[in-house]
Amino acid sequence: EEWDHVESEAEILLRLPGYIDNSGDRWTIDYTGYIDQVLRHKQTGVYRLIDHKTTKFMSSAQIRAFELGQQFQGYIAAFKEVFREQTFDMLIDLLVINRKEGSFNLTQQIILHDTFLQREWRKDIYATAENIILNARKDYWPKHTPGPCCAFNKDCDYLDICTSNQASIKTVRTNSFTDPIE
Repeated sequence: EEWDHVESEAEILLRLPGYIDNSGDRWTIDYTGYIDQVLRHKQTGVYRLIDHKTTKFMSSAQIRAFELGQQFQGYIAAFKEVFREQTFDMLIDLLVINRKEGSFNLTQQIILHDTFLQREWRKDIYATAENIILNARKDYWPKHTPGPCCAFNKDCDYLDICTSNQASIKTVRTNSFTDPIE
């Protein structure tokens, strides 16, 4: 074995202080998640973060989505800050399952990370948070997202907000936040 197991289901919390340019209000984004496995190379001491995924099919677009997606760039940012490590890599274990044939194939992909990708990730997180806060203040929630309301037989996390009626909308919106905005 070249790698030592450090931790499974490593919980991360990255606190990103923020503000809204126009109002000057201050707020904090708590970016949380679980890294499936953290390993450390026995000879070099380099860490490896591993996340396990399953899918029915594999495409090059899927790999690009992993590399640019908020989840893994966020894990990378949090690992750098929480563990105070700069030298590591992130690996996706992608298990492709073919139920018709009763077979599977394991593909592994190293996720790229650099200063530019990390800076873009932070900008994206801040822009998303600002939109959520501004929409909450306006009491208006646009019903458009980058993804569909239902994908892979799973409803969007916010479908209950979009489909609630006038009598229940305030309760649904308030309960959808961990820290309601007044």
